[in-house]
Amino acid sequence: MAHSDNLVEISGLNFWYDKRRPILSGIDMAIPRGKVVSIMGISGSGKTTLLRLIGGALKPRQGQVKVAGKVMHQLDRDGLYERGTFSSGIGWQIPRMAGLGDVNWSTVFSALYRAGYDGPIIIEHEDRKFEGSDELVKRGFLLARDVLRPYVK
Repeated sequence: MAHSDNLVEISGLNFWYDKRRPILSGIDMAIPRGKVVSIMGISGSGKTTLLRLIGGALKPRQGQVKVAGKVMHQLDRDGLYERGTFSSGIGWQIPRMAGLGDVNWSTVFSALYRAGYDGPIIIEHEDRKFEGSDELVKRGFLLARDVLRPYVK
């Protein structure tokens, strides 16, 4: 794929909080523009860490993460504001919304549309009711996919 076809490009990514316990090791992946991608795994497997690396809130120990051609950990605060991953007044964060029943997705996506936003949106699905087995994780993912399907271009 050509560079411009990928929104996210990750190469040689390694990350750890404690070097004796790697969280992510040797990750290479590309996420094409306009595609819906699921990142699945059990609690503690590195899903949120990967999203924070993609958002620029964490710096890789090795490798790099590019979003729209920009190396995320090299952006300054103004760059993070531009990319939408820095929240003024609160500091570094990855926004989270509670799941099924607590979010009116029509309202969320309508507000983004009215504000003129037409970029990528990352939604992390994490619910303890859908952990413990591959079948439960798959069921949770399928439920989230079905709930959000009307909003995917």
